[in-house]
Amino acid sequence: MLMPQLQMAGVDFLHRVHAIGCDHEVRCLRSLEPLPATLDLHLDSIACRAIRQLIFRIRHPSEPLIRINVAPSLVLPHEALSSAAVAESSGD
Repeated sequence: MLMPQLQMAGVDFLHRVHAIGCDHEVRCLRSLEPLPATLDLHLDSIACRAIRQLIFRIRHPSEPLIRINVAPSLVLPHEALSSAAVAESSGD
């Protein structure tokens, strides 16, 4: 919703402003022009690690707490749409 309003106000996204989203769904990305880059937070990886840690903590309650860190990665617009097309065709 923000990009179209800024464009109507004269903001030049191609030369002066670079938009970066976060974990955009493909249906949202397809409606944006120009397409923004997006940060992939790797939520699946975080969830898997958190579940493993929870199971470990249930079995070993006296073990110290740990922090789970998963670095985000920058996904360029054409990469986001390409990987989404592959996921859609495989039924994910």
